[in-house]
Amino acid sequence: WRHSNNLQRNWLRRRRRNKNFMKHFRNGRKIRLRTWRNNYVQMHSNGRHVKQGGAGAWEIFYIKRLPRFGYNCVALFGRHKRYLRAHGNKRTIDQSGRRPHYNSYPMGWAWERFWVEHLGRGKFGFRTIHNTYLRAHSNGWMDQSGHVPRGRKMPHNWRWERFSIQWF
Repeated sequence: WRHSNNLQRNWLRRRRRNKNFMKHFRNGRKIRLRTWRNNYVQMHSNGRHVKQGGAGAWEIFYIKRLPRFGYNCVALFGRHKRYLRAHGNKRTIDQSGRRPHYNSYPMGWAWERFWVEHLGRGKFGFRTIHNTYLRAHSNGWMDQSGHVPRGRKMPHNWRWERFSIQWF
């Protein structure tokens, strides 16, 4: 009996801890997403391209919490007044249309939603509406991973889809 109680208690602790990470993702908080190549996700000024770059202003995102779609759902608003977006072709990561402020998120938009998954050791994955993940490709561009069915975790051997966060 003692052993089964400990297992249940540990499971409950892990579950609480896994949801607790979202307390850092406050509305309006600024972040940078560090890739496996030790550079950052960058939204280009042309309003379309999303690449990897240095640690400048183009790499800073404002968090917009979207609790209506899940406790861990966020949108990422960039310097050029656009949201990061996972295009419907399930390959491209690009930018939304211009918005006046990070709080001006249209509720009908879906491609701009990301579900944050804590992967351990300070790493996070960003699942898209298409059940793909935000990915930092080795060619310097940002794109989407292969499809991962809902309810399944990201494969352990995927490196390009893991990000650490620089908080401001």
